Amino acid sequence: MNFGTTWQENFGARVYGKVQIQASYNDGGGHAAGAYQRFTRKSGPSLDTGRLYTTWPTSQWDPTVRSRTDWVWESLLPGSDYDTHHYYNFLWYGSGTCSALGGKVTPNITC
Repeated sequence: MNFGTTWQENFGARVYGKVQIQASYNDGGGHAAGAYQRFTRKSGPSLDTGRLYTTWPTSQWDPTVRSRTDWVWESLLPGSDYDTHHYYNFLWYGSGTCSALGGKVTPNITC
C-alpha cells in the first residue's frame, strides 16, 4: 500500500511525516517507483528540508515495503508564516519522470 501521513507529538512541538511504498502493489493501475516528503516553513525560523526520498525498489514487482519517517521542530510562534507544512508525492514506473539510479532521481528517464 502506498501512502503519506503527518502528525504532531510532544504537545505540537514536533511535526512528523511518513511516506511508504510497495512497488508490487497495484495502486489504480500504477506501481510506485519511489516517494518523497518535504517540510517547509516561511519563518520562525524558516525551514526547507528539500525532498527526502525512500529507498528505491529493484523493479515494479519488488514486494519490499519501503518507508521513511522524519520529523522537524515546529515553531511555537503564532501566525500562518510560522506553520510547518508537510508535502509528499510518489514517483511511478512508466511515468517517464524517475529512475532508480544510485538513489537519485533522474528526470526524463522511463522507469
